[in-house]
Parts: sequence; C-alpha cells; structure tokens
Amino acid sequence: MWMAWGIKPSALIGHSMGEYTAAHLSGVLTLEEALHLVLLRGQLFETLPAGAMLSVAMDPNELRTLMSPGLDIAAINAPMLCVASGPVALVDELQRTLAARGVDTRHVRVAVAAHSRMVDPILEEFRAFFSRVTLRPPQVPLLSNATGAWLTSAEAVDPEYWVGHLRHTVRFAEGLRELFRRPWDGSVLLEVGPGRTLASLAQVHPDRPPLQPVLPPAIEAAGRASVAAEAEAGNELAAKLPSAANAASTPFGSRAQAATGTGPHTSRK
Repeated sequence: MWMAWGIKPSALIGHSMGEYTAAHLSGVLTLEEALHLVLLRGQLFETLPAGAMLSVAMDPNELRTLMSPGLDIAAINAPMLCVASGPVALVDELQRTLAARGVDTRHVRVAVAAHSRMVDPILEEFRAFFSRVTLRPPQVPLLSNATGAWLTSAEAVDPEYWVGHLRHTVRFAEGLRELFRRPWDGSVLLEVGPGRTLASLAQVHPDRPPLQPVLPPAIEAAGRASVAAEAEAGNELAAKLPSAANAASTPFGSRAQAATGTGPHTSRK
C-alpha cells in the first residue's frame, strides 16, 4: 500500500520471519519464494517437540550467566530486553530464578523454541529449500538479523546464511544501532504490519537520533489487530526499559505479530 502511494524504502529491517518479507522487498526473494519459505518454516516447526520462549528485561550477557546449558538467547530486541528459548522445563526454571531476583519476564505464547538448538533437527530440510530457488543480491539496503550489520550480497545468496538465520539469535537491537549510524537524511522509520512493537523498540533505542521520526502502522480497530505473544511480551517489557526516556508518550499497549512485518523500515517519498 505504501509503495503504491509512492513511498519507497531506502533501507529495510525485519524481525525473525519478518526478514523474509524484507528480503522479498529488497529483491533477494520473489513473492512466491518468500511465501513458500514462510509456509515451510511453519510446517517444520510443527514437527518439533514442544518448547518455550521467555522475554526478559535484562542484559543478554548477564542473562547467559543464569541460563541452563540447554537454553539459548533467541533474540536481543533492545540492550535490556532479550528472549530465552529452549525446553519448557528449563524455561520455567529460568523464570523462577529471575522472579526471585525481581527481574521482569513474560512468556511468549508460542509452543516452539525458535532460534535455539531445538530447531537443529529441521535445518537440513530447511536448507534443501534453497536448492530450489535462485537467491539474488539485495537491491535495497537490508539489515541482517543474524549479524546486526548490513546484509552483504555474498550473504544474501548463500543458503547457509538463511539456515543460520533460522537457528541463531535475532540481533534486532544491533541492527537498529547500525541503522541509526547513518546520517539522518529526512527518512522516517515506518513499521509495516498489524502492530507497533518494532516501532516501540526503535523509539526507545538509546542510539536513536533525537530528530529521527518513528511511525507505527495504522491499526484498523483494536478488536481486529492480530494477536501474537512475541509482540505482546515485547511491548509490556519495552515500556520498562531504563533507556526509554520518552516512554511516557510512546504507545506500548498494542499487541501484534511483529515477527511477520518488515518494519520498521526507512522511507522517503
């Protein structure tokens, strides 16, 4: 819709599965390939044992010292907001440990331990998908969840990049930091999707330039907004980040499936 109105992205960043959408908009994947990839990911996840994810208001390095060996950091969404992922029993144990220390946590309401060692059994079949598609270099600058840096042409066309992207930590906070290093040229960060979680994370990021506008997407009606626990947990905890100097004026209450959106991306008319 935005592009039909003449608003073109000058850079793109997604979150987890949202990077597939960003990759399509950047020209790495066709629309059909991106849709097939999303479908395959969901089908493969359904074959995995039950897992759990826990959003935690803590520095990831500190969190690692409290995690059992069977857990992984699935996402670093802000300097003091990350997600632990792994077997249900270990995640529950971690939550009890953190509660005893007074650390805010929220369960992500999904039944799979995404971006953890629990997805290892599906990686070979996921890898096989890329033998059937032709990956292309990005035509619009795209930030990588896997590295937190700009996606290179070599990475974009390498199937192993996308396998690692499924398995390893989503470095969303690092991607935002890299985006904010660009000299501000009047671009606006615009979240594209049914929610505002990623825009909220961008607004409270400590490296956001004071003049950098961040816009959440329009939501038709609260009752029609898609509910996704990953975003719900992120919204509630993001509001408590110590770096959120402008949190009082930031809309954190909406719940949406941020992982399937492409935003925030920078747009210029």
